[in-house]
Amino acid sequence: MVHTVLAVFKFKSQETKDQFSEILKSPDGLAKTRVFPGCVSIECYEDKSDPLKVTIWQKWDSENDHTHYVAMRKESGMFDKLAEFLEEGYDIMQHIVKLKNISV
Repeated sequence: MVHTVLAVFKFKSQETKDQFSEILKSPDGLAKTRVFPGCVSIECYEDKSDPLKVTIWQKWDSENDHTHYVAMRKESGMFDKLAEFLEEGYDIMQHIVKLKNISV
């Protein structure tokens, strides 16, 4: 079963959000995530009602793959850098499952 992760970040300012966007576009950003073992997909969304809020939707082959990815990002200092940009702590939901028997 695919492991789905939803992360929500609230940035201090447009400037800090733009700095984060530059990191995402760099070789150390989304490109590095997409080739990390177990990464199925990653997408970034902006909240239209609050442009300083960004949601990152990730799918991983397993929870273990995501755990290894987070450890790599922490060791690289990425989480410390991210914390400098945020107005408040981030919210990460990891145990998201698709509702069964619901068709749209």
